[in-house]
Amino acid sequence: MTGRKFYDIHFHAMNLAHPNILAFIRQINWQLLLLASPLASIAAAVGGRTIKNVQNLLSVMENDIGSFLMLVEYYLKQNGLVSNDSLVIGGERFASIVITPLMMDFGYKNILTDTFYKIPPQKPIVSQVTDVFKGIRDYCATELIVEQENGRIKYDTAPRKGRAIFEVYPFLGINTKNYDLAHVEKMLDKYFRDYNGSYNDFRTNLGRFNGDIDEMRSNYFAGIKLYPPIGFDPWPTGNKEELAKVECLYTFCCGKDIPVTVHCSDGGFKLDRKAHELTSPVKWTEVLTRKRYQSLKLNFAHFGKQSRKKYLFLSRNDWRDKILRLIGEYPNIYADLSYVGTDMEHYRMLEEIYQSNPHIAGRLLFGSDFMINLMDMESYNSYLEIFSGTDSFSASQKVDLCNINPEQFLWRQ
Repeated sequence: MTGRKFYDIHFHAMNLAHPNILAFIRQINWQLLLLASPLASIAAAVGGRTIKNVQNLLSVMENDIGSFLMLVEYYLKQNGLVSNDSLVIGGERFASIVITPLMMDFGYKNILTDTFYKIPPQKPIVSQVTDVFKGIRDYCATELIVEQENGRIKYDTAPRKGRAIFEVYPFLGINTKNYDLAHVEKMLDKYFRDYNGSYNDFRTNLGRFNGDIDEMRSNYFAGIKLYPPIGFDPWPTGNKEELAKVECLYTFCCGKDIPVTVHCSDGGFKLDRKAHELTSPVKWTEVLTRKRYQSLKLNFAHFGKQSRKKYLFLSRNDWRDKILRLIGEYPNIYADLSYVGTDMEHYRMLEEIYQSNPHIAGRLLFGSDFMINLMDMESYNSYLEIFSGTDSFSASQKVDLCNINPEQFLWRQ
């Protein structure tokens, strides 16, 4: 690899065409609904910060994927985090930022409503795949040009002159419930048949998507993303058909050492009534206790974060504690810190965990959960600045979190 790389192992690149907004509205905070109503001014007075954050998030999601990546890069350069074509974090310099956008299989069906148009919208993953890889291609070829004109912001794109700061290697979202077994096998074969975990293979394919998804083959997707809150069951006991599909998935991933990231916090986009049960890391004991799956390379996103507000302001750490035990028991279990490092206090908490559990030193991964974390953060810049500025981790420990450990998780070569 040329130059040391900064890895953000948990990132999202989606626009408003990708999530199932109908399902989202059924879950959404009342303040967000008021945004589009005559009571918007009251909502603003009650929850101004929330509304401002939502507007900030939407201002990003309104973009196509290529423009979104150019926008984030532009502000990194404007605010000085990126200078001389490299990122500076904690006094250390990195030649590029590797991001792994985690696709979510939103193909949620049978959302019943009492509206006239009752046929539910479908969100096939193939549409998201096409959008994301077109966006990566456009980002690699062009850059954002911004000017002030008569008090207004004017922007355009131009052929890229400087080196792109991002290297983008997405994870394919799969919800096995949306397909039959033959389709699961077909997807895995199409996108991962010749996967061997070589960074150079992925670097060669970066930005080379020609727009025809039928011609895509291996070494475009760096891994697989699973999302239990929308119905993925890690081990569907009692359902032979569903169990056969997840066994096919795990066998394939173990055989090729493909990294898998699974959502593991009690927040997020929840559609299934059993979301809490399906998302708990306890569910994965049913997978990992089987010898044939103990080599599975699995990252528990968000480090099992549980909201205090949901438990009468009491700290809930049982998911995190379960992940700590799994890391100690199995060789390829990781946890990322996405949406965990939103302020210095969270990093002090992580420092205590780190010191009390030395066995996790090589298993923690930096992640941001951008763009979703805009619900609590002003920008991608601010999340990186908090990580850069915290004294809870030394410079060498930060390098472990954002370089050494993620490279071990992502690549075999």
